Amino acid sequence: MLDHLANRCFAQGTNAWTDVNHTAYTITTAGSQGFLNLLPVYLDHILYPTITDEGFLTEVHHITGEGENAGVVYCEMQGREIAASSILHRKLSGHLYPEPSGYRSETGGVLYNLRSLHVDKVREYHKSYYRPDNLYLIISGKIDAPELFQVLAKYENERILPKGPLPAMTRPWMSAVPPYPDSLQEIVPFPTDDEESGNVIIAWRGPKWEEFEINVAMGVLQNYLSESAVSILHKVFVEIEDPYCSDISASSLPYSETAYTFMFDSVPTEKLPEIKDLFFATLYQVVQDDGIDMTRMSDIIAKAILEHLNTVEENPHSAIQSSVIAHFLYGTSDSQLEPSMSPLSHLNALKSRDDQYWIALLQERFIDAPHLCLIGTPSAQLGKTLQKNEKGRLTNQKKRLGPAKLKELGLALDDAMAKHKVQPPLSIIQQFHIPDVNKIPLLSIKSIRNEEPLAQYDPAFLKHMNEGQPGPLPFFLQFDHINSSFVQHRVMLDTASLPENLRPYLALYLDTLFELPLMRDGSLVPHEEVVTQLERDTAYYWAKVGYGGNFFDCGSWSRYVVMEFKYPIENYVKAVQWLREILWQTQFSASRLKIAANKILADIPTLKRKGDFINRTALQELEFGKESNQHAMNFQRQHKFLSALAKKLKKGSKDEVKQVVEDLEKFRSILCDPKNMMVQVLCDFSKVSHPKEAWHTFLPSSFSEHYGSQVSPPRFAKEALSPFSASKVAIGISSIETTFLKQTLPIDLTYGHFDEAALLVLLEYLTALEGAFWNKIRGEGLAYGYNISLQLEMARVIFDLTKSSNVTKAYEVSKQIFADFLSGKEVFEKTKVESAKSGCICAIFSREDNYESAGLQSLTKYLKGIGADGNRQLLAAIQKVTAEDLLSVLQKYLKNLFDPASVSIAVTTNSGKVKDTLPKFQEQEVTLQQVSVDTFFK
Repeated sequence: MLDHLANRCFAQGTNAWTDVNHTAYTITTAGSQGFLNLLPVYLDHILYPTITDEGFLTEVHHITGEGENAGVVYCEMQGREIAASSILHRKLSGHLYPEPSGYRSETGGVLYNLRSLHVDKVREYHKSYYRPDNLYLIISGKIDAPELFQVLAKYENERILPKGPLPAMTRPWMSAVPPYPDSLQEIVPFPTDDEESGNVIIAWRGPKWEEFEINVAMGVLQNYLSESAVSILHKVFVEIEDPYCSDISASSLPYSETAYTFMFDSVPTEKLPEIKDLFFATLYQVVQDDGIDMTRMSDIIAKAILEHLNTVEENPHSAIQSSVIAHFLYGTSDSQLEPSMSPLSHLNALKSRDDQYWIALLQERFIDAPHLCLIGTPSAQLGKTLQKNEKGRLTNQKKRLGPAKLKELGLALDDAMAKHKVQPPLSIIQQFHIPDVNKIPLLSIKSIRNEEPLAQYDPAFLKHMNEGQPGPLPFFLQFDHINSSFVQHRVMLDTASLPENLRPYLALYLDTLFELPLMRDGSLVPHEEVVTQLERDTAYYWAKVGYGGNFFDCGSWSRYVVMEFKYPIENYVKAVQWLREILWQTQFSASRLKIAANKILADIPTLKRKGDFINRTALQELEFGKESNQHAMNFQRQHKFLSALAKKLKKGSKDEVKQVVEDLEKFRSILCDPKNMMVQVLCDFSKVSHPKEAWHTFLPSSFSEHYGSQVSPPRFAKEALSPFSASKVAIGISSIETTFLKQTLPIDLTYGHFDEAALLVLLEYLTALEGAFWNKIRGEGLAYGYNISLQLEMARVIFDLTKSSNVTKAYEVSKQIFADFLSGKEVFEKTKVESAKSGCICAIFSREDNYESAGLQSLTKYLKGIGADGNRQLLAAIQKVTAEDLLSVLQKYLKNLFDPASVSIAVTTNSGKVKDTLPKFQEQEVTLQQVSVDTFFK
């Protein structure tokens, strides 16, 4: 019932996470009224839940009538237990925090223990720890404080105090942590199909949590050693022709006694034994000979300050919560709260520390302290052994239980599901009135595209924006006036005109973009100085294909290369200069290209082990044509292309090397042509004098044409799709235990059409927490996750199942859900439609919950062609949607979502399960073609 109520309060259900030292329950609402309405009920569900036998069966673990293990938690842990990262983390925690420390625990539970866990143990745990005096309530956002305290006082008086005093308890995490005794090295095998590369972790126990300044200093020292291409460790391990790894990442475990780690990613297997000795030799070199570069250390501290200020501006809720949670867990006095939340004061104090302070810290904490070295080693044999053992375990389990017991277990699960289907009384749900959406403000942004304001603004603002402007701007430039201490550039470069022979250079171009030498005022600036200066001047910068994607994994608006830069507002003019230099003045150095190609190649074997990545990539292979960025950025094609290119750069003739450089020059001339470019500038323009002036000299003199805002038309991913063929494939990999499925259905619909609003409500209705899919897919433990998304930019509806323990059953049930609604067996209930509409409203407000995301919406509205008030119009349309509209769009657009002739499907599962999976899908008239990772992506 809780999530039904949450949706009516402008939330998209509730959420929670469990760390090793706490569990946090979260709810986010659009506006404060819904939050205040829900808060007492939410607290009651946390403190005084029912914890029924049936809830345990579905949410935690059960055995099906077929003898398979399932359950929501079981699915989640099954999906990650044999992943290399999970295996290494368990080893790390177990060694660094000896018995009886709780920090060595696996938060989600290991499968062996989950199979024997009983609901009574869960109840006992809840009774011991889920008490009002062990609960901390953190509320951040715009809310009326007196009204909030009134709600809390009422709840305390009515629900907590009448239960009487609580028995004494020992506060968790206050006892001493056993010391980490001596240095240790261990080889840790993990399952995989290939044995090309592994990972190395080197770790230490760190200071206590309350040693705030030294913990901040440890993080700064880690960044000095490993952050960016000019760091000491990157120069030794990564930025060489034959790299030891593809990347080095530093992290910490923020426990009562902390831990600090360096992770070496994608280490060639033959080099795994060399990492530790070279690492410590490099640290010794710093201490004994090289010393600390205090100019760079000052830059690292300044960058940390910028990053913190940016985090507070972009995501203040999370910035507040993490510090407060740590104080709740480990603090012994209120006086510790302020220093725990004030990294800026500690960073400013570190500015005065000399080189000997940093040398001593490096010596004491990293060189002399006992360390742990874990060598994650790939093992194809282990993958086969685990498959064999799991198959044998299931066979023995079915034999041990026997037909009668299996039938009993099946009936128990059916009974549990039947009880879950009992709906809460409408009278209770309807007591929670949906708040007035018009009382929830969207963030205010003033937008000017070139010389054209996108709305009516005050004359003083417009006059200021045009001060010092000598004439019309010669290319597409949008200014968005927001409340910020930073200036942000967002650049979108249309890739549609890239020819097929040059498009494969995308990966290499993006990887080297910020790490090349450049020409400035007639002189060549070395790449090390470029990286150093860019790090000094920015809060962050990045470049990808599309939004929300990763390397080899294009995001939305995938027809564009997207770049973002963020600078302190005082760097406004310098930021324009940086953008010009990055786009047109970098020099393609053969040595830098060779290093980058080898670094990219080193990462590819790791990607083959990720089930969700392989699943997405397989679907993209079915959907997109050769002229798409998805085709060009495919990791297997990139492996072939970059391997040949790296060989050419290393052993090729001068003419061959020259040809590579000329290809990249041609690539850039097409990509960065002003007619293919849109630039967005977001900042508080009241802090900038003559804001347009610097942009008139932005374009190189070679671009004499005046483009204005007439750039190439908005590009959609659907333009690069292959002719639809309803293809279906299954891929097996040994590094996962559960199954991933993605399925696409073509759809013909434009942004801004009323049916978009109706479809959004329909999908929210079906997939909401405690909705049809929640109850029948997640509730029965068939999959940890599910989703149906409307991707108008791609002209597709995408259905997916993640971490499924029984994918064919989950697919069959999903298909039946749609069939029941289409046939009228299931009807759209008015109250649930209202809740779904509220959930959609929350999602739309979350698109613009800070100026960063609101700024992104400002530009994507242009791409969608919906106007500056597009989200307001969508909100209005959603409020008009009826139950009849849901049935109409279901029949019009989604009736064939589970018709095999109308969809493309990609399934990724454990290698040992493929042969059993294919015939089970065939029973549902879904014919999957079995393919392999190495041969499918040609």
